[in-house]
Amino acid sequence: MITHGSDYKLLKDLSLLDDPIVPISRSDNLALLRKDIQASIRRAHDRNEKQYNLRSKPVSFKEGQEVYCRNFALKSVKSYYQLEDLQGKEIGTYHAKDIRS
Repeated sequence: MITHGSDYKLLKDLSLLDDPIVPISRSDNLALLRKDIQASIRRAHDRNEKQYNLRSKPVSFKEGQEVYCRNFALKSVKSYYQLEDLQGKEIGTYHAKDIRS
C-alpha cells in the first residue's frame, strides 16, 4: 500500500509500477484513437447544444402554416446596383459607395 508520494519513486526505481507493454497494430491504435476523437466531438457537441438551447425558444408549427425563412447572403447584395445610361444601355454593376449624384 502506498501511503506517501515518495513511495512512488521507490516503486518506480524497482520497476514495480511499469505496465507490461503489449504491442498493438497500427490499425488497432488508430481505431482506439478514432473512438477517443468521436467521444471528444460528442462531448463538445453536447456542451454547445446545451449553451444554444439556453438562449433559444421552443417553436412549433402547424401544418399549412406560412413560415418565413431568412436567407443570409455572403456579401451584401443590397449595396450593389446595375447602372444604365439614358438610352437604357447597361453600364455595369457598382457598389453604393462608388455612386455619386
